Amino acid sequence: MSVSMKILPDGSTKVEPIDNRMRYHQYKQLYMYERAHIKENVMPEASCPARLLSPIFKVLAEPNRLSILCALGTECRPVTDIIRATELPQTNVSFHLRILREAGLVRAERRGSFVYYCLPDPELLGILESLQAWVGAHTPLLSPDEDVDGSTSPLDRRTRSCG
Repeated sequence: MSVSMKILPDGSTKVEPIDNRMRYHQYKQLYMYERAHIKENVMPEASCPARLLSPIFKVLAEPNRLSILCALGTECRPVTDIIRATELPQTNVSFHLRILREAGLVRAERRGSFVYYCLPDPELLGILESLQAWVGAHTPLLSPDEDVDGSTSPLDRRTRSCG
């Protein structure tokens, strides 16, 4: 049998026996309570959007693709305008536009010899702006000298607008 020593407020000590069987039952009760509590607050797997949204977030994880979406705005634009707005090379823009088109985040329209790209729904730009505002409100403001990804400071990233 194990013992535990407690220090009382008056400075004296008290030795108590520990019944390991009792400790096991207390831990088991706590575990069962926590397990039941967690199940109550978890989204059912059938309604969890993870399988639907994870491919979209994977596409949006590339900063150049986000720049292209922001450069499109609410208007249809030819590739040359997107290149000018993003300052990316033509091959890079074409590569990312193909991925965005396959993901359903942009649609292509042929107008004569030019291909214009548009957002399939203007609400997408609003969703990106809302996500940006949420991240800005929930991300701790770091000092302007800190540079997480090697290209821009967090302060610049938080204040840059998508619109």
